[in-house]
Amino acid sequence: MGPYLPPGVVSEVFVYASGRREQVYRAPLPSEGPEGFVDGAGRRGLVCMYGYFVFEWVEGARTVCVSHGRLRGARMLLWRDVSIDVEWSAAGLTAFAQRWVREHLAKFMLPGEGVDDARA
Repeated sequence: MGPYLPPGVVSEVFVYASGRREQVYRAPLPSEGPEGFVDGAGRRGLVCMYGYFVFEWVEGARTVCVSHGRLRGARMLLWRDVSIDVEWSAAGLTAFAQRWVREHLAKFMLPGEGVDDARA
């Protein structure tokens, strides 16, 4: 019987161009939320984190703020006005965040690689 792997973690063999093979482990991207909030102006909003990208969405807005960090603690603002095209809801924000992160990270992959959340 092989080693114990936490839920969502998968073992696979990576083959280098030289033919060298190496055992690697792919883990799902971390997530937190979604959670509701009320800002200083009394507006309701939703916030969630996926892959250490934090998405903050004020009710009625057609854009989200994207930061790097976690729901609690320091965050670094990356973009203020990322367009969002789903109905305002926790499920909508979560689905948007997951799609956005995968598309964003895919820009940095080599051809044939992909961000697929441990194939889960």
